[in-house]
Order: sequence, then structure tokens, then C-alpha cells
Amino acid sequence: NPENEKVTTSYGKLETFTIEPLNGVKARKIHVLLPKAYDQNNQERFPVIYLHDGQNQFDSTKSFLRQEWKIDENIAALESAGKITAPICVAIENSDKRSQEYGDVNADNKYLEFIVKQLKPRIDSAYHTLPDRKNTATMGSSLGGLVAFSLAWHYNDLFSKAACLSPAFKYRSIDMVKKVQEYTGPKKDLTLYFDNGTLGLEKELQPGLDEMKKTLESNGYKMEYKIEKNAEHNETAWAKRIAKPLTMFFAK
Repeated sequence: NPENEKVTTSYGKLETFTIEPLNGVKARKIHVLLPKAYDQNNQERFPVIYLHDGQNQFDSTKSFLRQEWKIDENIAALESAGKITAPICVAIENSDKRSQEYGDVNADNKYLEFIVKQLKPRIDSAYHTLPDRKNTATMGSSLGGLVAFSLAWHYNDLFSKAACLSPAFKYRSIDMVKKVQEYTGPKKDLTLYFDNGTLGLEKELQPGLDEMKKTLESNGYKMEYKIEKNAEHNETAWAKRIAKPLTMFFAK
């Protein structure tokens, strides 16, 4: 029964569609969470945040490891406290090619191309978005944190904000730090949030994070940076930290 496959959310309205990328990236589901205010006023337009590992965002029964980011609960709480203008959340499910899609640090990464050339135009035409770069953000964790940074770095004309939770900036054969060091163009306009825990895989990711922070700072970039003592590398830990970047990006 396909109804059993339905992802549920405790806030706003969730719409799901499957998209077949035109450039050879694997087909996947996209979940669009519309804010509570979305249907109240047809004239109002909303900022947008693109989320990687989309199946881990809303519904723990459908997610990897049965844990979720609680993006819906976090937005509901921040909105009712009057702290943010709730964004439209576009949660992009990963595929079984996740490490290739997220781990390619080049500007011609096909997954990034799919978001920029196919998905974002579709979202902007189907929904009441604020499509400009100032109102377009991205967030992810681990390899998703790496790809969120890549998206804002390589396509800074479209994305101005990136939240990178426990990011794999430099891990095994991946090296995004080198890409930033090699860049010689004009300074990019970026609002950045970086964080990491201290346990398990978090320890292995820390040197790459330190190096990225140092490289960016030496080039005049600032970021909000947080180390969460005793936090592990999982959705439950990340759910506790996303209120900060959401508030930074969408403050009233």
C-alpha cells in the first residue's frame, strides 16, 4: 500500500514528488514542506532552504537509523516564538550513489548541476518563493554538510547561506579545503554556519573542519562556529543544533 510510504510531518503542509534528473543523476523523491502561513495569503512569498539527505528530515519511521532532524518541529517552535519567518523546506532524498554525488567537490558536480538547473527552477515556478540568492539557503550534515558548502561556494550567485553540520570537508580522498585554497576570484558573499561534535566520527572530521575554518578566515570570511561536547555523528545530535542556523538565516 503506497499510503504506508507517506512521510508525515507535525507542522505545515508536506508535498512530495519524484524527479528524474535530466543529466544522468539518479531519480529521487523531493519533499517540500510549506510553512503554516503559506496558504493564508497568495501574495506572500517565502525564503527557501534546500536540505540534503531529505529522507532524514521529518519522519523517523522512514529515515536511515530511524532518527530525524525534526526540521518541522524546530521551525514550528522558532516561528511560534516569533524568531523566524518560516522558510519553504526542499528536502532532497539521497540515492544509493550518495558518496559520489555529495563527495565530488568540483563545480561541475552533476548533483549540484541538477539542483541549480532543474530542481530550483521547478521549485521557483511551482511555489511562492523568494527566488533571489539572499533568500536561498542550504543545509546538510556529514557528506551533506560538505555538499551544502559546495553548493553555496560554486553557485554563490544563487545561494548565499550554508549550514554545514559535522561536515566532511577533508576526509579520505575528499578535499574541499584545497578547492578553497586554489580559488583566486573575488571574495564570495556567504553566511556560514559550521559545527561538530566530539565523539566517534566527529573526531575524524575535526582536523578538516579546523583547516577549512583557518583557510576561510585567512581569506576574510566569517562563520558561526560551534563545537558540541559529547555529541555523536547522528540525526538526533544534529536535530538539537539546527535552531541556530535556522535563526541566523531566517531571523524576523
